[in-house]
Amino acid sequence: MRMKWIFLTDLFYRKCDKMVVKKIIITAVVLALLAIQCATNYVTGERQFMLISEDEEINLGTNYAPEVTYEFGGIYDDSELNEYVNEVGNSLAKVSHRPNLNYTFRVANSSIVNAFALPGGYIYITRGMLNEFHNEAELAAVLGHEIGHVTARHSASQMSKAMGFQYVMYAGLTIDQIYHQGRKARQIRNLVALGSTVVFQMVSLGYGRKNEFQADELGAEYMTKAGYDPDGMIGVMNILEGMHENEPGKLAMLFASHPKTSERKAKVQNLADTYKSSGEFQNVDGNLNEDRFTIHIQDMKDAQKAYEKYDA
Repeated sequence: MRMKWIFLTDLFYRKCDKMVVKKIIITAVVLALLAIQCATNYVTGERQFMLISEDEEINLGTNYAPEVTYEFGGIYDDSELNEYVNEVGNSLAKVSHRPNLNYTFRVANSSIVNAFALPGGYIYITRGMLNEFHNEAELAAVLGHEIGHVTARHSASQMSKAMGFQYVMYAGLTIDQIYHQGRKARQIRNLVALGSTVVFQMVSLGYGRKNEFQADELGAEYMTKAGYDPDGMIGVMNILEGMHENEPGKLAMLFASHPKTSERKAKVQNLADTYKSSGEFQNVDGNLNEDRFTIHIQDMKDAQKAYEKYDA
């Protein structure tokens, strides 16, 4: 049996190109290394494939926040409004699965109806989306959704998968090249090469159907824990449904990257009903804060009329 194995191995090497064999071996080594690169997910408590540390995740957000916000018109020039949005956002972040991150919430100066989260807790909502809301609970619902992307590390997970693919491409190098470059050097180079592309893909294309549903669930949970009525999330879905019927052009980016609003609404409605019937949260019939929202948003709504004329 041993002689037969040796014969087959020798035949394999003679029949196959040595470079091909080398690539197969190195690919196996790289995949084995990737298999042990895991981290515990803050939301599920389960181990998941992760090549990016929390510090690297935060640095990515810091580095790309100016670039991404520039694409959305920069930060809206109203310090009081930005402070208000930051206050609401941080009240949700405190009851999230990652309360110790240094979150930043800002209003992007764009008429596009959108909100997005960058790695490490940089969260933005556009002036266009903010203008559609009726109360603070709806604002909390959207910010909670984006916090959900951060707490579940959706961006870090997508980037790790992209980096993992790049690592496999190292199969074309020699073993000496693989091991003498060092994991950290490879990781940094991959982050630089992939960072901008992946971050912009996440902002424009979303995180995928499964992750968007999870962010809805987490957003509903965080806003309820923070004392907001979970019906605020239903209100957001109603707004999106109405706009999709009457002004589909405004939501082209959002609907291209998210599941059908009707499906999201049904899931969130079931979740809100469960919260209210279970008694899990003390403030389940919580605040909408319509008056406080109106006061803080009024100047922007007045200015919005001028923006609409400009946009037209």
